[in-house]
Amino acid sequence: MDGTAWKTDRVLKIYSRLVNGDILRKKELAQQFHITERSVQRDMESLRCFCAEQGLQQDGVYDKRDGGYRLERPWAPMLTNSEILAVCKILLASRSMRRDEMLPILDKLVACCVPERSRRAVAELLANEKHHYVEPHHRQPILPGLWEIG
Repeated sequence: MDGTAWKTDRVLKIYSRLVNGDILRKKELAQQFHITERSVQRDMESLRCFCAEQGLQQDGVYDKRDGGYRLERPWAPMLTNSEILAVCKILLASRSMRRDEMLPILDKLVACCVPERSRRAVAELLANEKHHYVEPHHRQPILPGLWEIG
């Protein structure tokens, strides 16, 4: 792989991790890719330029509190831990779906709406609720016909 292809591959790997909600530390990236910390800064600047040129509503920013780079998406704010917990508890309390329909939806909500660093805590809070979920007495699947009704 030539130098340009290597850099492209490296920047895409960094971007992929940022999109997944990871906090990336300069020193760790430098060690992982066998480059200098200055090269990591240049890679992040390349990502910023790419996002701006493509009109993407996201930006790689350095977060002093977390000590690393993260992807900021002002157009798609994440739910707070309390908000996602409230939504999940409302769904669970509705007892509107069978267990095999309800639990995957809850898992997807957590995966999509909770930042990576908070997912474990939210999942642990929901684990007991999911375990004790009481299905509706009719035991009929709801999801297949829901779209048609809508």
